[in-house]
Amino acid sequence: MSIRTKIQDVLRILKEEVDGNNSAVEFVAEELAHQLSTVLIGILKTQFDKNTLIEEVIAVKVEHALIRLLLNLYKNPAIHLQNTLSFANLGKIVALLKDMNESLSAEDVYALYQRCEERADSYTYVSRAPLEYIYEHLSEEMRQREFEADSIRSLALCVFGVAGCHPHPIETVCKLISHKGWAKLLKDTASMNSSSLHYIEEVMAYICKKNEVINQSIIDAFRNNLHQFKPLFILEAVGNIIRTISYFPKPEHGVILTSAHSLLVQAAVVQNLQN
Repeated sequence: MSIRTKIQDVLRILKEEVDGNNSAVEFVAEELAHQLSTVLIGILKTQFDKNTLIEEVIAVKVEHALIRLLLNLYKNPAIHLQNTLSFANLGKIVALLKDMNESLSAEDVYALYQRCEERADSYTYVSRAPLEYIYEHLSEEMRQREFEADSIRSLALCVFGVAGCHPHPIETVCKLISHKGWAKLLKDTASMNSSSLHYIEEVMAYICKKNEVINQSIIDAFRNNLHQFKPLFILEAVGNIIRTISYFPKPEHGVILTSAHSLLVQAAVVQNLQN
C-alpha cells in the first residue's frame, strides 16, 4: 500500500471522528492550521539534493502532522468523541506509524488504545496486530494496569501482546489466566456456539502449546480460575499442554500431567452436562 493511500485512510478516520461534533471540528481546524504551517516551514528548510524527491519529503511531513493532529484530538479532555475507534481503523493508523519508522511515546500509544472498542465481537484476527503494536510500546506500569483491569479490551491487549513476545514467562502467563476480563468475555459470549472458541480464547490456547508453559503453576492457575472459563476452552488449552508433554516427555512432568488430566476430566464432565 502506498504512502498516499495510508495518508488518505487516516484522513478518512479523522473525518469520521469529528463528523457532527462542532467542538471537535473547531479544534481540528485550529490544529490543522498549526500543523500545516509546521509542514511548510519544514519543507522550506529542507536542503534538496539530486537524490531527494520533494513529493517524498512532503509525504513524510504530512504523515507526522496527521498523526500528531489525531493524537492531540484524542488527548484533549475538552473534546468528547461519540464513536469508538474500530480495529480496522486502528490498523490503518498503525500501518502509517510503521511506515514512518518512528516510535510514539507510551502516553501517545495509550491514547490510541483507549479509543478502542469494547464489544467482544470486535476482537477478531483484524484486532491482533494493532494490539500487539500497542502492547509493545506501552510502559511496564501501563501493562500492569491492563493486567489488573476487568474489561475484554484489556484482556485482548494482554493476550495478544504476550502472544507476540517470546519466550512467555510463567509469571506472565499465570497473570493472563487470572485476568478478570475472562469473566466478562464468558458473560458476553454466553449465547455463542458452545462448540467454538472466541478468537481471544484461540490465541490463549495457542500460547499453551509452548514448552515454557509446561509448569504446575499454570495448571493451578487454570484450576483456581475455572469459573471464568467455558469448559471447551479448558479442554483446548490444557489439552495443548498435555499434547506438548507427550511430544517432549521428561521425568519431572509426571505430576503436571496427572494434575492436567484431572482438570481435563473435570472440564469434560461440565461440557457434557451443558450439551
